[in-house]
Amino acid sequence: MINFELGFHTILAIIYLCSMILFEGLKSVHPELSREEDSFLSTIGIFYAGILAVHGWRLDPILQFSQALIVFTALSSIWQEIRLRAISLKLKKKVDTFLDDSENFNYYKLYNNYTLDSDPDRD
Repeated sequence: MINFELGFHTILAIIYLCSMILFEGLKSVHPELSREEDSFLSTIGIFYAGILAVHGWRLDPILQFSQALIVFTALSSIWQEIRLRAISLKLKKKVDTFLDDSENFNYYKLYNNYTLDSDPDRD
């Protein structure tokens, strides 16, 4: 017998389940932003959401709060990871465009402009 009721744990599980499905769907929408480990992480997240939905009724309020913290921490780290992947992709495209446009590109000059010795904000 499975005791399934609509409570805080079920709403939390639905939020996490929908987020993991969207995270898995990132492959079809933006394949350049997805990586191999995304399928594994989203599968683990879907299992976690199912366990939370089915067995969450046994949790006392402190454990429900800890599960909410875990879920929102995981979702924020996934959001940050996707944003960083998008930023790095944009920077890679800019650098590739810059390298393709320049005929006499000097790697030594680029490296020296970004060393810690030339940082104006350094104390």
